[in-house]
Amino acid sequence: MDIMEHDEPNALRRCRKGHGYSQAMLGRLLGFKDGSWVSRWEHGEAVPSLQSAIKLSILLHAPVNDLFADLTEQAEKAVMEQAIVVRNESDIIRFNEEQQ
Repeated sequence: MDIMEHDEPNALRRCRKGHGYSQAMLGRLLGFKDGSWVSRWEHGEAVPSLQSAIKLSILLHAPVNDLFADLTEQAEKAVMEQAIVVRNESDIIRFNEEQQ
């Protein structure tokens, strides 16, 4: 199931509301004093730490890559671009070795 909405930077808000959590309650469950970090994450103003992202996944019963699909897409693109760079570097090294 695609839990992303196109007008939000991530699906965190919708998942949180679907589970009946306020930002403050979810923040407290994550160990924060309030929901200010949750608000920042929901608005795409900040990215949670890996530990917080895993906790969100547990609390909201949703994979991290679904909660933060935009970040997942950016990471996939970066990995693919880097793979091309590494492959090209390997081709250059192999070519240079063959020329010797």
